[in-house]
Amino acid sequence: MWPRTDMEFGPRVAPRDLPELMDGDCSYEDFRGCLGSLEQINRWLLGYRPTLAWLKRLPPGLVDPVHIVDVGCGGGDLLRQISAWARRRGIAVELKGIDLNPYAARAAAESTPKALGIAWVTGDALEYRPEKPVDIVVCSLMAHHLEDEGIVALLRWMGATTQVGWFINDLERSEWSCRLFGRVERIAGWHRFVRHDGPVSFRRAFRDEDWARLLTAADVPRNAVSVGSGKTGIDSRDKKMNKDILKVDQFAIVSFAPKTYTGTIAASGDSTLQVSGVFTLLGTPHDLTIPMQIHIDGSKATARAHFDVPYVQWGLKNPSFMFWKAENDVAVDLDVVGQVSS
Repeated sequence: MWPRTDMEFGPRVAPRDLPELMDGDCSYEDFRGCLGSLEQINRWLLGYRPTLAWLKRLPPGLVDPVHIVDVGCGGGDLLRQISAWARRRGIAVELKGIDLNPYAARAAAESTPKALGIAWVTGDALEYRPEKPVDIVVCSLMAHHLEDEGIVALLRWMGATTQVGWFINDLERSEWSCRLFGRVERIAGWHRFVRHDGPVSFRRAFRDEDWARLLTAADVPRNAVSVGSGKTGIDSRDKKMNKDILKVDQFAIVSFAPKTYTGTIAASGDSTLQVSGVFTLLGTPHDLTIPMQIHIDGSKATARAHFDVPYVQWGLKNPSFMFWKAENDVAVDLDVVGQVSS
């Protein structure tokens, strides 16, 4: 009997408490059959799109070839997609897939043309020490197989290992997503492991608050955002803003690095601070002070801020055109969630 799709979707369930068949002992035939169904799911449900979209926003001029490692590569389908993406854009890449399961390298090699030159490694990524520095690490639909402590260790390893950046793509814990999977599964004829493990995976998946907690535990800065992520509702305007003003192809990230603050943080309840630091836009640093409201409730801390970015004063062009007028400042609302450590 397969897990129901009307199960509770409260806090994330630990993998040790809700195991997947794919994570246990099985034959190579079952493992490879499961990977085949997962590749079909990724094609149908656009599972590759988030990673490829992130890669498109990397800065130009990276040293050739770009060394990309896929952690938890499974059957290698994501790296095959990345290889095709790189070929279309004339980008030289060196691709490696690493997976703990010894069946993975065998299945990936059988499914991948040798001409692509992708290397497959069996082992623990946290102990992986390649001779050539790693530029980029990607991890797609693997994190929900890990306990929280394993994800924290992975985040720290990626931060310490990569020269350019890393990207994790995984499932969102929601009843709607699980029900959608259930409807598609009934007509798709996927491998029995996938029919069992799909609903289980959604219970082991994540929401925003999970990633906030895990990133905080791993000491990953959460003060950087993608420049082109804002949407006004008018595609032509957004494209012009991203290309001509924000130059997202060249400068993909805007960040704020806090340096000092004035004010007193109460042990519990509300506090008001003035946080001073460096706001980097289009690769240029600017001193900025942000008023911030802090609330502490036990071990949970939240911070909220509203401030203006004087982008015209900082040298950017105002994108006003004909009847559409833009302000010379951009208002930013910031919400941060974290844990208080002693």
